[in-house]
Amino acid sequence: MRTRRSALTARVALSLLGMAAWPGLSRPAQPAQPAQPAEVAPLADDATAEASAAMHLKQGIEHRRRGELGPAEDELTLAIGAYPAAALLYSERGQVRYLRRNYNGAAEDFSFYLAQTPSDAKILLLRSQARRFSNPEDKAGACADFAALRRLDASLSHIEGMDRYCR
Repeated sequence: MRTRRSALTARVALSLLGMAAWPGLSRPAQPAQPAQPAEVAPLADDATAEASAAMHLKQGIEHRRRGELGPAEDELTLAIGAYPAAALLYSERGQVRYLRRNYNGAAEDFSFYLAQTPSDAKILLLRSQARRFSNPEDKAGACADFAALRRLDASLSHIEGMDRYCR
């Protein structure tokens, strides 16, 4: 029964990412090895950095839309290298890492984003799930995120399995 609840909770998280289903979701596999980030040459000014980050973000989103998660993560890593202060880039890369089952990397990216945008319920739920599935499991962190999510949006307090998981 516990596996079924885990799968349902994960499906809620995936639906937030726009993914209908993910084969073999009932038990998360070991996280994928993170892609080696390509080196980014220092940029001349902020305008150039923003333009480069925007270009890589657009390409990363397009790769993700096509289901090419490796190249999507690479592009988003390049975007972060070009403009590391942009929290949105970490959110996008975190979502790709989550889909690649790199839960530790996803939780790190979501944490950076949530430090600047703490009321984003979608990313808070995804970080909770990433912490839950991480290796080693971070139950305290997952439950803290879930409690924060319940305070943000009471309608999300019924998420299947999380209330029992956090007892």
